[in-house]
Amino acid sequence: MLIGHEEQVAFLDAVASSSGVPPAVLLSGPSGIGKRDFAAAFAAWVQGDPTSSFTKVAYDTTAKERALCHPDVTVVRGDIPVVELRAIRKRLSMTPFLGNYSVVIIEEAHLLGEASASTLLKVLEEPNKKTLFVLLARNERLVLPTILSRCLHIRLGYVPDETIERALKTTSIANLRPYWCGRPALAHVLLEDVSTRERVSGYAADCGQFLHGTLYKRFAILEKYTKRERSELNEILQIWIEYVRTNVSGAPRVPLMRHLSSIYATIATTNASSVFLLNSFALNAPRVAVA
Repeated sequence: MLIGHEEQVAFLDAVASSSGVPPAVLLSGPSGIGKRDFAAAFAAWVQGDPTSSFTKVAYDTTAKERALCHPDVTVVRGDIPVVELRAIRKRLSMTPFLGNYSVVIIEEAHLLGEASASTLLKVLEEPNKKTLFVLLARNERLVLPTILSRCLHIRLGYVPDETIERALKTTSIANLRPYWCGRPALAHVLLEDVSTRERVSGYAADCGQFLHGTLYKRFAILEKYTKRERSELNEILQIWIEYVRTNVSGAPRVPLMRHLSSIYATIATTNASSVFLLNSFALNAPRVAVA
């Protein structure tokens, strides 16, 4: 379900009403902010009654399920092999099966390689009036400029925590607020999935022990993480950044957040050794007490 983002919904509604449905939309914003829910709601709207407003459909709790099960809606990741993207491009040249549009939602659009981006660019340069691409990315600067220039860019910001708790009808995850902080999709996952809540709590506890621990303790904690997938490691780093922001006070807080944010960005955008980056952090981060 989509929570918040009323200004962005109204903006897209106005654009579609005045100029028609744009052939490509880029939704950017932090992980867990609700990009996928926004994309699914938009896909459900374009497949439905064209006289209705997007605003009315966006907050329909069943919109996401309808869209993601629709035969004319395809969801892929940005690291999709180019041969599969070419197959999708060929399918888009045909009339939609049941709906008004053939919709392709590309998650992690910044992962598009050069060949895949070139294939996508050919579609965007000569858009079919019955085709809609919705690209999702944490940061628009990570998306290739040639792709970005052909998209209507909508940036999704943080949602007030009170709005999220009211929409989810719960305060049971309030103790984890520092980690979902303003991100409704992540809050929803934490509410619904016990294992995710336990995992987040474990990562936060490790951060506290790391910051206060000896060098031996720090390396023991990092040993658990250095063999993780880069995407999982970035999830851990996000939780550590939020932990520092809410539990460390005084002069060390800002440098620690900057160092962790730098590691996060480097791992997300390069092939640099995560082991080297984390070991460097263990050696250089000040030992601090936490709240």
